[in-house]
Amino acid sequence: TTLLSELESGKSGKVAAVKDTSAVFLQYLQQLSIGIGTRLKVLEKIPFDDSIVILIGKEEKKSVSRKFADSLLVE
Repeated sequence: TTLLSELESGKSGKVAAVKDTSAVFLQYLQQLSIGIGTRLKVLEKIPFDDSIVILIGKEEKKSVSRKFADSLLVE
């Protein structure tokens, strides 16, 4: 397993665990329909603010923060 933030652009993985178990983060994951087993692909890393553009499943693109990406473990 590795942090989502450590995946290179073009690489993907399935969510294996969360490091941040705060209610606010778990609610955000639920809002994005991300759970254990959800496939995420890193589309682009933005050097300016360290944000990451991900593909959730096969359709939804979302820009997430480095903090978000540091809180998800993928395999």
